[in-house]
Amino acid sequence: MTGLLTTLTGRSNLILETAGHTASLASAESQKSRFDRILAEATGSGKNDKKLLDACYGMETLFIENLFDAMRKTVHESDFFGQSLAKDIFSDMLYSEYAKVSARSDQFGLAKQIYEQLSAHTTP
Repeated sequence: MTGLLTTLTGRSNLILETAGHTASLASAESQKSRFDRILAEATGSGKNDKKLLDACYGMETLFIENLFDAMRKTVHESDFFGQSLAKDIFSDMLYSEYAKVSARSDQFGLAKQIYEQLSAHTTP
């Protein structure tokens, strides 16, 4: 039973490693479609500025997530903790939260710029 589990785990890791590039592309596409949906809901009502602002913060969050992801790829990781799917998932979730906090802190200011541009086109 343990041998079978090890074999299945090895195969799933190989599939995940092989599909890693495809998964990151699919993730980017799903993030874009999620943002497009939020933006359509926000601009469709024409009355709810909070939804539009939330969509703008979502766009800034996606931008910062991509920025952090590119930065993480340039750093060599130590083998001290080993390689595991759980560590990768935790790191992705941690940096996603970092991106949300960074976007909401208004340090970049990208959301405000996007909001100003979109609200100029959506106000009646």
